[in-house]
Amino acid sequence: RRFRNTCLGSERWVRLEAQRHRFPRPSRSIQLNGNARVQWHICALWRPRKVWLASHVLLLGVWFGVGSIALWLNNSEILHPGVGLSIVIISAWIFYSFFWMRGGKTLGMAVWNIEIYSLKSNNITFMQATLRFYVNLLIFILMGVPLLQIYFSKDRLALNDRISMTSLRLI
Repeated sequence: RRFRNTCLGSERWVRLEAQRHRFPRPSRSIQLNGNARVQWHICALWRPRKVWLASHVLLLGVWFGVGSIALWLNNSEILHPGVGLSIVIISAWIFYSFFWMRGGKTLGMAVWNIEIYSLKSNNITFMQATLRFYVNLLIFILMGVPLLQIYFSKDRLALNDRISMTSLRLI
């Protein structure tokens, strides 16, 4: 910003500032605990998909670590596929629940400046994190079709947001 007069002509800078204020971020007004209404900036629909990709790259590292430990505990013999799948699901659930409840965001969410919050209060509870994870797992199995609900609802909440009473916001 300190170079605005040298890098951009002053007329162009004023035009860019006016354009930025003409199209503000989309926002949502929410009433928390019957008190004052709070206005949050909501995320664009493409951001959570990029967050999902960034978080799963980190989760892949967790799966390699957990799989290595499980293989070591099984004397280097291949695990039964059901056991391997349950280890993958449980480790992913612990990963997401830990980050969502601890700081409201995973490392992928922190990169894209998104955090998860409860519609009831500010912090997400263990039950909300568990519901959100398993509904996300169901959405993944259904190849993302329930996410189309975002385009048709007024408050732009997905199925996982509605069931777990959570939402995403820009920080």
